[in-house]
Amino acid sequence: MMGSYIAALTAFIVVNAGNFPFQIPQFIIWLGPTVILVPLSLYWSKPYK
Repeated sequence: MMGSYIAALTAFIVVNAGNFPFQIPQFIIWLGPTVILVPLSLYWSKPYK
């Protein structure tokens, strides 16, 4: 479930990156949601193991 959220958020950011009032490098746009949300997902799922 979290993987699909990360994919949808990444797609939303990539499609709308041209509308941002500032420039962000492309690799940060593509990898940012993964780098931020995967560790959070691992942290949140730890109590359920």
